[in-house]
Amino acid sequence: MIIGTAGHIDHGKTSLIRALTGFETDRLKEEKQRGMSIDLGFAYIDLEEGKRAGIVDVPGHEDFVRNMVAGAHGMDVVLLVIAADDGIMPQTKEHLDIIDLLGVDKGIVVITKIDCVDPSSLEGIKEDAGLFLKNRGIESSPIVSVSSKTGEGIDELKQRLKALFDAHHQERDKGFFRMPVDRSFTMKGFGTVVTGTVVCGKVSVGDKLHLFPAGRSVKVRNLEAYGEKRQEIMAGERCAVNLSDIDKESIKRGDVISSVQLTKATDRFDAKLKAASFNNKTLNPGEKVHLHTGTADVIASFYSPFAEGLRPKAEGYASFALEKPIHIMRGDKFVIRDYSAQRTIGGGVVLNPFSLKVRKKERLDYFKLWEGNEITRLTEDLIGRGDNCAGLSSLSENLNIEPDLLLSKLKETGEFRITGDGVVLEKFIKEAQEEALQLLEVFHNNNKTSSGMEAETLRQKLSPSLSTTFFKEIIDNLLAQGSVKKEGERLALKRHGIVLSREEQTARKEIQSLLIEKGYQAASDAVLTGNDRKKRACLQALVKEGAVVQLSKENYISSQLFQKAKNLALSHFERSSTIDVIEFKNILGTGRKGAILLLEYFDKIHLTVRRGDERLLLSRLKEESRPAQAKA
Repeated sequence: MIIGTAGHIDHGKTSLIRALTGFETDRLKEEKQRGMSIDLGFAYIDLEEGKRAGIVDVPGHEDFVRNMVAGAHGMDVVLLVIAADDGIMPQTKEHLDIIDLLGVDKGIVVITKIDCVDPSSLEGIKEDAGLFLKNRGIESSPIVSVSSKTGEGIDELKQRLKALFDAHHQERDKGFFRMPVDRSFTMKGFGTVVTGTVVCGKVSVGDKLHLFPAGRSVKVRNLEAYGEKRQEIMAGERCAVNLSDIDKESIKRGDVISSVQLTKATDRFDAKLKAASFNNKTLNPGEKVHLHTGTADVIASFYSPFAEGLRPKAEGYASFALEKPIHIMRGDKFVIRDYSAQRTIGGGVVLNPFSLKVRKKERLDYFKLWEGNEITRLTEDLIGRGDNCAGLSSLSENLNIEPDLLLSKLKETGEFRITGDGVVLEKFIKEAQEEALQLLEVFHNNNKTSSGMEAETLRQKLSPSLSTTFFKEIIDNLLAQGSVKKEGERLALKRHGIVLSREEQTARKEIQSLLIEKGYQAASDAVLTGNDRKKRACLQALVKEGAVVQLSKENYISSQLFQKAKNLALSHFERSSTIDVIEFKNILGTGRKGAILLLEYFDKIHLTVRRGDERLLLSRLKEESRPAQAKA
């Protein structure tokens, strides 16, 4: 359990933590000189044997609200501190807004400095506090009066905290591990250490983790919690993580370390938004704000799907475009403050961490769907917007639900077909089968002399993103039904048959024989057809069917030999990063002309790219040029 403070400057938050725990949370020289907290402070308290809770002490000054929000993100219980000699002040109100917007609903109101007021004044402050909490998440919280100076009330406060600890049940240890970083430093003999509150999942020594937004891998060397070395840390605990292979300058507050399964950062997300209670200004579409989530603070532009602003006391839907990518997930809470960082405007919850383009007339239904928690309907929405097929791991990350649990939920419905990491709607399989039959019918009508359509061509026409695994299922179903037949890599309707005249059959055989005879050297149109019009028509039909490959305007090669040459080139690229004409000529055992024609065609179909006298494999070049984040 994580306990956090909140409240106005000089209301005694740090003194209260010192009285409760004996720890001094002001660690910076400037804090000690100025006598006020500037940054986050950390401690822990033993409420009973085996019952240890972490504590985050936040600064109360208005200039350091961004630090306060960074500390508030992982709170389970808040100690809302109000000084008896000062009462409710501006940062009392703003801090209460922040913890309310972040969904903290358990707490204790602590009236401090009771040694500075008389009993009647104290009762007045208690009444004010009760009214102040009306309609808030912590409205029913107990009020405890204490003096950090004399110790009065401290034991009662500890007992109240123990009761909250005993009643605290959280499921955050299930799910992906995530820890927003609030500190990064170097420890002699160990290297880089980061600290934070584990908000979800668990982490163990030796785990490989993912660092956002840098998009790089890190490894856990050692773990520590509350001054003790640990092999494992669970959600709801403060944690120090010793990382290998990274320097402290490469990781900072606002970054997130997470499970390696999580690979996506985002620069635009959709959300449910609520105005802060004490804010009286409207937020207009297009306005820039400070967006705080986890320990991150990023500039964002506010957009309304319905072209309306966020009025005081109101709530609605919103999208945010971020100036730099951050790591967030569905269900994460956030707070927004104005661009000058002077006031808290509102906050909310992330609905879809990766905004989708939605037509205006569909936007209300889209946001309502994503506000709900119907996982199967959300999965259907994502699949439908992604060409009817999506990866299980990608869906899992989008929806913030572990793959095994998501898989279980999808299987229960009987509405999804799952193979390996792919998920597709059952109804799409049926629709795709019907569409495949229609596409084959059209193909046969336009290509009467062809034995059938190339399988890959049919897959592309159905859906470019359709995995080969699901395409195979579609075709296997059609083959089993007896409505389709397969010859090599070609597909045709069962009833389809080629009707060729004897003259056409002879011409085809002659062309194919000449191509085999020419081998990798290829053959010209004139050689293959003798400039005969009917033979030329047969040659073009063979090209259309895929039995012949047209390398250039005048040169042709049999598709079988072309595929063999392509495979030989790919095998060479497994051993070498480049290939030139001489190397390829020797591999094929052919002349220079044939090697050049094939290499130029490889360039044309984007298999290779030319650099001077050499060719590089284009797919490898693209992979090497991708940013580290995209590779992750």
